[in-house]
Amino acid sequence: MTLSSSSSATSSQSLDDERLRLSNERRRQREERQKELVRLRRSQEIQRELEELEQKHIELDKRHTIARQNLSKIYNFSFQITKFEIFSINRFIDK
Repeated sequence: MTLSSSSSATSSQSLDDERLRLSNERRRQREERQKELVRLRRSQEIQRELEELEQKHIELDKRHTIARQNLSKIYNFSFQITKFEIFSINRFIDK
């Protein structure tokens, strides 16, 4: 092997090493982008789930308020009947 061919082989090896390094770097960057994309999609999915839970929470709060109002109406109505019954009994006794 002569100095010229040795230099050429070293230069060729150097180019191959550089190509391999660049190829590995591109692969690493591509893998990082893929991982970031997966994280982004998961984050968006979690955000959608949180929004759905918030909507369900709001709906349950509304239902709870309506149920309390209905219970209050029933209680007040029952109380009015009781007052009416007492009034009727007193009227009957007073006769």
